[in-house]
Amino acid sequence: MNTYKLLGDAFSPYFFERVLFEDQKFVAAFRIDDDLILGAQRLVRDARKSLSHRATAQSTESQLLRPLAALAQWQVSAESEPVETLAGSEDGGFVITAPDGTPWARAFCAAPSDDLDATPRGRHRRFSLASAMARVLEATAVPYALALNRSELRLVRRPEGGTLSSIAFSLDALAEWGVESERAWRLLFGLTAPQALMAPLLLEQIVERGRRGMTGVGNLLGQQVMEALDLLARSLYANEANRAQLPRADDEAGLAVLYGEMLRILYRLLFALFAEARGLVPVDLPLYRDNYALSTAHMAPRTGMADRVRALFALLRRAPISAAAKRFRPSAVRSSRRTPRRSWNRSSGTTSQSLPFLPN
Repeated sequence: MNTYKLLGDAFSPYFFERVLFEDQKFVAAFRIDDDLILGAQRLVRDARKSLSHRATAQSTESQLLRPLAALAQWQVSAESEPVETLAGSEDGGFVITAPDGTPWARAFCAAPSDDLDATPRGRHRRFSLASAMARVLEATAVPYALALNRSELRLVRRPEGGTLSSIAFSLDALAEWGVESERAWRLLFGLTAPQALMAPLLLEQIVERGRRGMTGVGNLLGQQVMEALDLLARSLYANEANRAQLPRADDEAGLAVLYGEMLRILYRLLFALFAEARGLVPVDLPLYRDNYALSTAHMAPRTGMADRVRALFALLRRAPISAAAKRFRPSAVRSSRRTPRRSWNRSSGTTSQSLPFLPN
């Protein structure tokens, strides 16, 4: 079970999963007492059980936010306060301060069963809790927000270049004991411990270190692309249903076309992942996130992966192009740079149609 997921481009998945807990600069921050983790798990189990029979945001506050804040030593204000944003006066959440009194986050509680990204019935998308949090963080210059309901605790970073980044912890997973659950609790408590909230924020140091590390990861992209192509080719040939339509080892022309088709698929996947990381597609909408998004595909059943990729590609093909985008791409440039669509046709040896087993 996935204990947390990273959304947006501020938090490097590679750094969080492969480097963070081994980095000598940060390793001490995540040495959390086992009794604290066990207490937090009991607290979340009890809160989830209690909230299953409740329906208001005040219940989430009293049953989850307040007890968790006491356990983690978060200094949370007694009352929420209104904030003037671009949308008018909005609920600014509860202020969470560092030991020196500096506000470092604002806490927002949703009703236990409300999706944190969902739009209230009959209202515009800008009135979703996620959008409201972004406006409040922009208006107050507070760097982070916490959002909670019965099933999720989300640590949200102030928008940067229009992109909202967050670490979403699954409370269902965190309530159970296990290696991944323990790691997630160490991450949450380490990032929000009193000593981590003194300037400069530990979270901001990690964001900066992760971005520097991504430069090195980017240098490996060429090698990783070739490895991915090799894996894709092996998988295609391993499937008996594909073999009759694949070129033989001595068919250089056919193999060249197959290589181009695989490269096209791979770069489409990279493009989609980049768009999701930059917030260029609506990853905050449950409909997109649960049915199309590649960045959350690891949370879906493996048997549905091919259908998800095909559905995403079909969606991107149908997406309207704005007038500004059309002006940005003059017809002369479009025609001169367009690459003919090629794929292998086994019967004729030509390149007139797509391979049927690859998503288009």
